[in-house]
Amino acid sequence: MRCKESEQLILRSLDYFLTREEETELLRHLGKCSCCSQLKEEYCAIHTALKGEDMLDTKPYFWERLQPKLKRRATPDLWSLWKRWSLSAVPLAMMAVAIGAAALFFSLPQTYTEMSPSDSLLKNQNPISETKPLFEDNPEKTSLRLIFSSLEENDLSRRYFP
Repeated sequence: MRCKESEQLILRSLDYFLTREEETELLRHLGKCSCCSQLKEEYCAIHTALKGEDMLDTKPYFWERLQPKLKRRATPDLWSLWKRWSLSAVPLAMMAVAIGAAALFFSLPQTYTEMSPSDSLLKNQNPISETKPLFEDNPEKTSLRLIFSSLEENDLSRRYFP
């Protein structure tokens, strides 16, 4: 027998609600466990203190007035049910939103844009730095190098504009 079970039997023994088998089992456990035997002594002391004659009697019709209140309290109101279920539903709703967002993110088609050489010019990138290694080793295309080097100048006053 475990101590938790023996504690319940100790409380039932104070009201004389034990069978013979339960009582012998409890006595056997109390002989082995000093904590439970000390607990029984404490419960017996509390029981005898509360059993004294200096306790006040209940008012007349106490039980008749208490029973309807207990029945009313037994049926839970809707607000308490809503609070209990809504608090447990908040993490579930957050998890559902996160899973839905992840599914939406991964299911959307991803678009890849390939840049053509002219797109680099439109994005204000310098194409000359990329083409210099191509023309340095080739002496036949020095004229192209001269054309591209003229583009490096930012002075637009010498250019012809139709």
